[in-house]
Amino acid sequence: MEGWRFVVLELFSLLLLFQLAFPLPFRLVLLCLWFYFMFLQSHTLQVIKQHFKKQTSNSEAGMSTSVDVPSFRFYRFQFKSIRDETENCIQLSWIQFIYEGRTIYPKRVENPRGNSPYREQCSNLLREDLTTKWLDSLFGMHQTSTLVFDFGSAVKVTEYSLFTANDFPSRDPMSWLLEGSEDGKIWKVLDQADKVGAPFDRFFSYDKRGLHGIVSSMNGYDASQLPYFNVLPKADTAQEIWSTNEVVRPEYLLAKKNVCIKKEIMGKSTLQSSIMLLKKILEQKPLNENFQDTLLRLIQKAYNLSHASQAYNVRCPLEGHMIYHNISSLFSTFEGDWRKPILHAALRELGTYEDETSCIGLLSLLAKGGADCLARKMMAFHTLLQRVYAQHQKKQSEEKPIKNSEQNPGNVSLNYLFQYLEDYIEEYKLLAFRSAFLEPTKLYFNAVRDYVLRDDVEVHGSNTYAAVLLSTLGIQLPFPPVLNDEVKGCCDFLSASVLSSQYEEMVESKNFGKDLRLLPKCQKINSHVPFIKHNQFIFDGQSPLSIANSAISLDPKQATQRNTLAKYLERYTQFFTPQLFLEKAFMKMYSDPSCQHHLQVILSSLLGEAPSQTSITDWLYDENYSFQIDKANKLFAFLGIIS
Repeated sequence: MEGWRFVVLELFSLLLLFQLAFPLPFRLVLLCLWFYFMFLQSHTLQVIKQHFKKQTSNSEAGMSTSVDVPSFRFYRFQFKSIRDETENCIQLSWIQFIYEGRTIYPKRVENPRGNSPYREQCSNLLREDLTTKWLDSLFGMHQTSTLVFDFGSAVKVTEYSLFTANDFPSRDPMSWLLEGSEDGKIWKVLDQADKVGAPFDRFFSYDKRGLHGIVSSMNGYDASQLPYFNVLPKADTAQEIWSTNEVVRPEYLLAKKNVCIKKEIMGKSTLQSSIMLLKKILEQKPLNENFQDTLLRLIQKAYNLSHASQAYNVRCPLEGHMIYHNISSLFSTFEGDWRKPILHAALRELGTYEDETSCIGLLSLLAKGGADCLARKMMAFHTLLQRVYAQHQKKQSEEKPIKNSEQNPGNVSLNYLFQYLEDYIEEYKLLAFRSAFLEPTKLYFNAVRDYVLRDDVEVHGSNTYAAVLLSTLGIQLPFPPVLNDEVKGCCDFLSASVLSSQYEEMVESKNFGKDLRLLPKCQKINSHVPFIKHNQFIFDGQSPLSIANSAISLDPKQATQRNTLAKYLERYTQFFTPQLFLEKAFMKMYSDPSCQHHLQVILSSLLGEAPSQTSITDWLYDENYSFQIDKANKLFAFLGIIS
């Protein structure tokens, strides 16, 4: 009908056109133009009509295929598990509710039976503010935590997404149940998530989920993926995640297979134990004076000064560093950091454990670090903590004989040897690190006469190498790497193949952990050594953190670099095979008189003899004096060192 009206209107306009008082030729031209514009108009109308019809049909089709989701006023999350089962808390920064691509916001939220700090209430989840979070400290007690969202009236939700909080990935939810209710009493299950892949990045979205599972992938994480960060986190966060990670890229599986020691032992360090010890001491004995007074009193004790005010101007006897000024500078470096009270507590404990001579040495080390770069500051800080821990362990061991007299002899021996081997493994990891990474790097820089970078290997290059070991294999050295250090004092030294015979000499069992100056071949370099790119280790990066993160990248374009890195990892882990590690570890124990009795007690328990009539050496070595790996495996598994 609309078409007929349009035609009548156009005919009427044509008649008016011919009534105009124009000459005939001019009217004919106007008639031709009229027909031309009529054609364009009709064509445009057809195009518009077809487009409108297409849009309408698409809209109808979309409506017919969309999920017909029910509407609810209340939505309830019941969280069942988190990333680390030993963690007591659960946390999130936001939960996003979505309907057809649009975010919808609840009015209220409750956390029944939960307990939250004042600034970390569940109400923080109501707004899209990723600088706040919700935390429930009773998750470990209840093994569950519940959030009930109230929208005020019934709404439809087609998708939702969780967002991680600012710290502690160990608290990220992994399993939960989502339910809906119209009245808050009768609940209907809408989605169930079981061991999903929480992102390791902080303030980052999980995969979006629909009412029947994942509907779109935001970041590609799942439970089996590597802890690769899309956005580099804080160094402490990366270190925590990488040291507990058990997933290894395929390129690095051979290196992982070499290691016979349990993952949890390789992934811990005495520094972590030192920090835990000092935190415990702080709980029992809070700091009751400022840092400056503690430091002045320690300098006064070390140098036998009559008054604390004299300590301000004391210098190191060897290098002349201002002790008070430089250590205060070191303390200021940790502004707003957890390290400040730990450093303060360590200095306080140092004054109770150490004599004057030892105090002078440690104060000089701290003063030198305080005057230097961040890496040297961290090295001095770590050395202090480990010294405090060692002294505390020594004090405890002196008290243990009294306590141990009432315990089962087998348990006493087991605990003693386990602790002894843990300490030895810490030392062993460093020696292996020296032979696999540090000494060959120094050799290369010596060969190309770059003595400045050679001197940077111990302080800076070690951070890059240690960071890569941490991210790829979860191996933690006694001195954790400074992940935000600059990249220098390192290089792809194996690519200088003219030094291959010297590199091989360093990893021979007899040369384990030796300084390159003690190795004959390393003193004779006759070939021309080609220049390789310095201050870079296989991957490009501005810090050890970025290089270590690239080493576990999912990018297929970096496969060549990962295969190159695998050779370095295998070079390091070859020292941890049963054939190389077990006999060295046994000889270390057996050569210590304090361990020999405990070894015999353990052998009695292992063989079921009380007491054992067999010597531990006769049992482990055959008639040809060959070390028997199968029996050693049983011994070290019994001690809890290997699986």
